Formats: sequence, structure tokens, C-alpha cells
Amino acid sequence: MKRKGVVLALVVLCVLGLLAAVGSGERARKTRNLEDYLKSMMPVIDETEKLAATWDELRQQSAAGRISDLEFGARVLNDLMPRTRDLAERAEALSADVAPELRDAHEELINALNLNLQAFSEVVAAVDTGDYSRITSANRLLSDARAAERRYVQKLDELAAEYGIKLGGVNSHFNLAQPLPIFAD
Repeated sequence: MKRKGVVLALVVLCVLGLLAAVGSGERARKTRNLEDYLKSMMPVIDETEKLAATWDELRQQSAAGRISDLEFGARVLNDLMPRTRDLAERAEALSADVAPELRDAHEELINALNLNLQAFSEVVAAVDTGDYSRITSANRLLSDARAAERRYVQKLDELAAEYGIKLGGVNSHFNLAQPLPIFAD
């Protein structure tokens, strides 16, 4: 009887050891997935930061009267929109390769980029038509984009904390979706 108890205890210990090893392997796989994801997305994130700087500079020039509304609209149309569309397409192209545990975060990034693109379209339409009430719509879209960006970063933060990874400034990269103060309600 004692022998059966010892054998049973050994079997239980082996099973627990195997479960711990599998769990450890799963954690290592997910950690590697997050690291790989961040490496593949850094060019998109870096370009988003550059785009944000351009957007901020353009807003300041407009607010200070250094550029006309028409020039503002043209620069949004000819510079910011194509760059934002390119970023959204690049992020969407990576969607198939995103690990399951990262998909929700990745979709938030794509959503944020698409909302920014919609907002820029509204800005251009406002300038083209002279209907500056459309800026209200653009500001609402920009606000929604900021919320999606925060959710993206929050999800990455949670995963990074779970897997013991330092994000190293990803939070500072997202500031594209600032409202238009000169046109704000």
C-alpha cells in the first residue's frame, strides 16, 4: 500500500513538473511573440511619431496664421493622408502574422490609424467646402483615435508587464490625434 502511495506521489510530481515546463514554454513563446511583434511594428510606430510631429507643426502654423486654410488642407491631403494610409496598410499587412494574444492590441492600432485618416479627410472636406462645422466631426474622430491609441498602448503595457518586457518608450510615440485648436468648438 505504501508503495502505491509513493508511486502515486511520484506520478503527481511528474505531472506537475510537466505542467510547469509546458507553462514555462508557453510563457517563453508569448514573450518571444511580443518581442517579435514590437520589432516588426517599430518602423510603423516610429513613422507614426514623425507623422505626429508633422501634424503638430502644421496645426501650429495654421493657428499662428503662417499658412492659409487652403495650404493647410493641401498639406493634409498631399502629405499626411498618404503617409497615414501607408501606415494603416502596413499595419494591416502584418495582421495575418500577429500572434493571437496580440491581435486585440494590433486591431486598436489599425483602428487608430484609420480614425486619423477619416479625421484628415474631414479636415480636407472642411477646407474644400468652407464648412468648418466639419472640423467638429474631425475633432471627434481625432478624440476617438486618441482613445484607440491609449487602448493599444495599455494592452501592450499589460502584455509587457505579464511577460516581463520593458517597452522602452512606446507610450511616447502616440500623440498623432491632437485636435485642431484653431477650429475647435
